[in-house]
Amino acid sequence: MNSVSSNQWRWVIWLLAAGVILPTVCLLWFMNQAVKNERLAVRQKLMDLYTERAEYFLIEAQDLHVCSLFIEPVVSQAEKAPDLNNPHHLFALFAAEPMARYRGMLIYDSAGRLLYPVQSVFLPAVSEVEIEAARLEQAADSPNAFAVYRQIAEETNDSSVRRRMQLSMSRCLEKLDRRAEAIELAAALAWPDRLEEADQEQIAVTMHARAWLAYLYQQAGDRDRLFACLQRSLDPLSLPMAPAPAVIWHLQRSIDTARRVGLADRLHREIERSQHCITACENALCAAELYPTAPDESRWPDKTIIRLRPDGNLYGIRFQAADQTLLALAPADVLLNLLLGAVEDLQDDMVTVQVRDNFGQVIAGQKGEEEDAFLTFRPGQHYADFQVAVFFRDGVFEKAAGQQTMVYLWTGALGIGLVLLTGLAAIRTVSRQARRNRLKNDFIATVTHELKTPLSSTRLLVETLLENGCIDERQTREYLKLIARENLRLSRLIDNFLTFSRMERNKQSFTFDSTDPAEIARTAADAVLTKFNHPGRRLTLEIADPLPKVRADRDAMATVLVNLLDNAWKYSGDKKQIELRVFTEENRVCFAVRDNGIGLNRRQTKKIFDRFYQVDRSLARKAEGTGLGLSIVKFIVEAHRGRIRVESKAGAGSTFTVSLPQESGRD
Repeated sequence: MNSVSSNQWRWVIWLLAAGVILPTVCLLWFMNQAVKNERLAVRQKLMDLYTERAEYFLIEAQDLHVCSLFIEPVVSQAEKAPDLNNPHHLFALFAAEPMARYRGMLIYDSAGRLLYPVQSVFLPAVSEVEIEAARLEQAADSPNAFAVYRQIAEETNDSSVRRRMQLSMSRCLEKLDRRAEAIELAAALAWPDRLEEADQEQIAVTMHARAWLAYLYQQAGDRDRLFACLQRSLDPLSLPMAPAPAVIWHLQRSIDTARRVGLADRLHREIERSQHCITACENALCAAELYPTAPDESRWPDKTIIRLRPDGNLYGIRFQAADQTLLALAPADVLLNLLLGAVEDLQDDMVTVQVRDNFGQVIAGQKGEEEDAFLTFRPGQHYADFQVAVFFRDGVFEKAAGQQTMVYLWTGALGIGLVLLTGLAAIRTVSRQARRNRLKNDFIATVTHELKTPLSSTRLLVETLLENGCIDERQTREYLKLIARENLRLSRLIDNFLTFSRMERNKQSFTFDSTDPAEIARTAADAVLTKFNHPGRRLTLEIADPLPKVRADRDAMATVLVNLLDNAWKYSGDKKQIELRVFTEENRVCFAVRDNGIGLNRRQTKKIFDRFYQVDRSLARKAEGTGLGLSIVKFIVEAHRGRIRVESKAGAGSTFTVSLPQESGRD
């Protein structure tokens, strides 16, 4: 049989290789090539599509927006400026209304030196006479202080010193209750002619004079002239090219005064514009620290945008105006909104988009992309060193090439399926026939062997009795007992074969009644008790009290225990110590048969309930049996909605435990 089975399986393998595997492999190879070609074609189509879309959304559109919002206003205002070589005119250019969206500026001369913002306030030289006058003013000696200030003003040829002395004279006049004269003198200092030609000291005197004049109007209760003074003071163009810290101080002081005297609502527009100017000055001071000299055009081309620092929100646009270099500070929110809008327009279910600044940081789009982008480009000519990266989403090729790929897949799957179904059908038919032949041969060999043994013993005993007529009655009786025992063994074998046959035909039926588990155990013990009527053999019966009843077929469950006890007896040595315990566990009644036999290893434990399985599979084995007993046991137990488990270790005996649900726990 083994030779026939091997030949059958060898032919099956050859058939599988020739008729199934080779066509399948070839078909899969062709399908793989077709899908690869389709994916490449789809990739190229997608690249062309998104290149065209990117050209519109993130190149042409960005150039258009940046040019209209930031470039054209500067160019237009520059054309109106009378002299671009004059820093004052450049300052006025950026203070104009169309430029209000900018957040500061830097101005460099033709040599690249920073003209604006002026970062340090000029500290004038002070004479001993002026110090003495200031000491008199602090000592409340206003008449003498006024006289000294006037003398210095009349004698000096320096207009900056004269203006400083006149401001001090106005302070003394206020203390002398000559407010009208003080106001007249302060007004002349606050609004001089040709201020754009003034030096730093003169501009500083002008800012202090305006603050002092506002104070005088406030003290005089003249709200109209105070309003006019604050309105002019809050005009950024009134202090061209002044040191940025001084401008911040002057504007903030004017804003505070307007709020303190209740004129903030009337000066709302001027205050808003001044706050914008304060922010612009602060941004310009920060940018001046990064670019103390004009940036080189090779690194920062004209009319292009860069981010000034990786941890800040300042973006700059470089302009070349005549011999001057301008660095306009653009608001991050406006630029980022432009880029985010373009990203949203370009991004869809198939691609994700990132925009990286000149420092390589993601400023728009999804972060975290690590794979290579299939498309990279610069977002318009006005973004220096910015980069847009377009990534395919996961599974995009499967989605884009889905229809054609599905045609390939369905065609291939159908062909492979037909080949595999044919092969599987052939394999199943051959394997089923081989399994049936093996089971039939095993069954015949087992039955022949098991039936031959008791029949041979019975025939030998009968022939002995017939040939020796002089045997005494005692020996004859002993022979008859042996014949009866062999007949009983033969009956059990036949019962097992009949039970197995009914199991195969699903015709085994049981009669379930309310049954006492103790009666089942005692019946089984009585059936095998004669085997233990020898020295060194002991059967221990331990029954818990009380025990709940179970719904069971008493004879069938007794057969289960008899088979387990019989197995325990067969696979134990000469000193057989077997125990049958009945107890309860988690609302179930358990029957446990424990022996001190040869035990089982893990592999044997897994296969012990298979039909015809025996630990010793040779025909010359010591233990009797057909290999059907435990499979019959499992069948009967499962028919009772029970469970059976085995705990064993090679050389240390085995314990078979059958558990049935209590009668009160049945569904």
